[in-house]
Amino acid sequence: MSVRLATAHRQANGARSLLDRLRVPAVALVLCAGVAAAVGAFAFVRGVELQRIRSDFGDRANAVAVAVQRMIEQDIELLQSVGGLYAASHSVEREEFRAFVRRCLPTHPEIPALDWLPRVPAAERGAFEERVRAEGWPGFEIRDLDTSGRLVRAGSRDEFFPVYYTEPFEQHARLLGVDSASQAIQREAMERARDLGRPVATGRISLVRVPGAPPGLIIFLPVYRNGFSLETVAERRQQLVGFVAMFYECNAFMKRALKGIALEGLDLHLLDDSAEAGERLLFSLDEYGAPEQAQAQEQKVRSGISYVASFFVAGRPWSLLCYPEPGEAFARANWRAAKVLMVGLALVLLLGGYLFLALRRTNQIERVVAKRTAELEAVKSDLEGKAVALEMANARFRALSVLKDEFVAKVSHELRTPLTSIKEGLSLLIDNALGETNAEQQDFLKIMDADVDRLAALINNMLDVSKIEAGRMRLTRVRVDLHELIDSLVRSSRPILGSRTIRHGLQPVPPVFVDRERTLQVLTNLLSNALKYTPDDGSITIRLRQADGMVSVAVVDAGCGIAPEDLPKIFQKFSQVGPQGDGRPRGTGLGLVLCKELAELHGGRIDVASELGRGTTFTVWLPMYTDRFALSASLQELLSHEGLGNEQGVGVLAIQAKALLDAERDEAQRQPSLQRVADDIRRHLHRGDIVLPIDPSWVLVLAVTEPRHLPAIAKRLQEKVRDGDRLQWGGAVYPADGADATALFERAAQRVTQGLDRLMMAAGNASG
Repeated sequence: MSVRLATAHRQANGARSLLDRLRVPAVALVLCAGVAAAVGAFAFVRGVELQRIRSDFGDRANAVAVAVQRMIEQDIELLQSVGGLYAASHSVEREEFRAFVRRCLPTHPEIPALDWLPRVPAAERGAFEERVRAEGWPGFEIRDLDTSGRLVRAGSRDEFFPVYYTEPFEQHARLLGVDSASQAIQREAMERARDLGRPVATGRISLVRVPGAPPGLIIFLPVYRNGFSLETVAERRQQLVGFVAMFYECNAFMKRALKGIALEGLDLHLLDDSAEAGERLLFSLDEYGAPEQAQAQEQKVRSGISYVASFFVAGRPWSLLCYPEPGEAFARANWRAAKVLMVGLALVLLLGGYLFLALRRTNQIERVVAKRTAELEAVKSDLEGKAVALEMANARFRALSVLKDEFVAKVSHELRTPLTSIKEGLSLLIDNALGETNAEQQDFLKIMDADVDRLAALINNMLDVSKIEAGRMRLTRVRVDLHELIDSLVRSSRPILGSRTIRHGLQPVPPVFVDRERTLQVLTNLLSNALKYTPDDGSITIRLRQADGMVSVAVVDAGCGIAPEDLPKIFQKFSQVGPQGDGRPRGTGLGLVLCKELAELHGGRIDVASELGRGTTFTVWLPMYTDRFALSASLQELLSHEGLGNEQGVGVLAIQAKALLDAERDEAQRQPSLQRVADDIRRHLHRGDIVLPIDPSWVLVLAVTEPRHLPAIAKRLQEKVRDGDRLQWGGAVYPADGADATALFERAAQRVTQGLDRLMMAAGNASG
């Protein structure tokens, strides 16, 4: 130890002299690092601010895109609802059209007009014009708009699509009769809508409906005759009745879509990607100019784009282009970063001065630190040695724990044989089979007999607890009626009741899925414990209750109760609480521990409630039986307790007993008959296999086996089980046929109708 301390002291002195020589360079290095850190902080803060600006821009641009798409969807829905009006009727009168449209247009200011354009073949032109004149428009005729915007009579064409209904009528009455197909851009959109059978929009056009307004577009929805096939283009052309036309004013549309969205510092442009160059720009926050200016604006947007959203509008691809404009936000970001840089440089200067002064006062502190460091190194070395020793001790403890479990199991097992002999010998002596004994000897022998029983119970409990702790306890779960189990328990307890009584007016509860013998063991321990502490003239109450998929059994005694500070001890090994030595039989201190372990092994729990002078209530909760739970729990039981080899899996045999049960004349005998089939099957299986009767007519067998052996098991059972030839068989293997019990059952049930030959083929495939 002294050598290590001396070495540490010399090293500390050498380090101190080195620091003295490097004092000025160290301060300079710190100042340089501080300047670099300040510059780095400047860059970081500026990057964070720019990222915040970009994130805010992205959120707002995305909000714009979502709002635009939502508005477009709403407007298309309005157009389709008008089309639905025609689809639901053979003809729509002008007043019907007006009433329907006027309810919708006030909430859609971006739509200046909605028209109905009937299809008028050239041969029917005169009749159509006469019919409209008779309706109250004497000068009506189908007209065109010439290049100067005047209305002239339409020339000869194969067919016309004049404005017949238009809303709002007062603003657009002058366009009544104008042929919408006279314009090439509109005619192209109408023909595409007719052939595709869905809405189609034009490119950017000037809306004559709104003189002087910015550009807009028209969306045409084709309407066909009801009741005819529209599968082919030819059929759609033949059955066309007309179009519903929706006029779209882009500026009004975007104004409504962008309402409530902050647009400061944001430039955005709405483009029609399928239009020709110079005609793509539909909307911009800037003012519209000449076509060549619009084309230049689009080029500007494309070169500075930061966000783009693409979507289709009535058969045309649109793009929403957004980018942030340099402005006050960027200036604020630069100013904040500059402030960080200035503050950082000021701090570096202060830090440099402080370090220069502090280094002059560190010599004494360094000497103390060096001394303490050497001492701590020595302590650390000692602690490391102790840590190694502690780890070795822990390893020995774990090994001893394993040996302890093996020792307890072996010694307990070896003690059973002599105890059995002693028990038999005492029984012979008590029964006077080896000669007469007097009363005093009889009392002594009975005490010995009781102690032997107590020792046997202790050994059994120790073995059971050891098995549970080692994970080797195997449950054999079946469907159990708790009423029948408790009746049996009460009958077997009558010889030791004395003048005590047991009250068990049990309310109806569903059956549970448990190991019958282990559950009886738990209830016997609880009842024995209650009898031990209940006075001779007292009573014990047993109650049943159902809640949350569980069934509880409560055993209530009329004893002295348990003190609150003793309640945590009752489930500890070999712990006994309450008064002792007053004539009550002594316990082993393992009964309640075993009850708790067995309840939890079933997936349940045990609760205790007690009050001094008023008795104790032990409540054990057990899982309620359902077919699904029984299947799942049984499969998990086999998977967790059986060592599956490379070739093995859990096989499931689904046995259909419907034909056998249908022969029962008495409906009440069907369930007992199904249970009889299950019991008969269980007698011809290995002990570890699980048999489950599933309502209404199934028996399932779960066994660890190789897939190729499953058909042989089914064939053997069919031969040995009574009425086996009247049963149907299907099989599945985990995990090849399913990852859970329900899937395995369903797969096995599907194979029931295939017969044993097909079952063998399926098993062969699973093996391969």
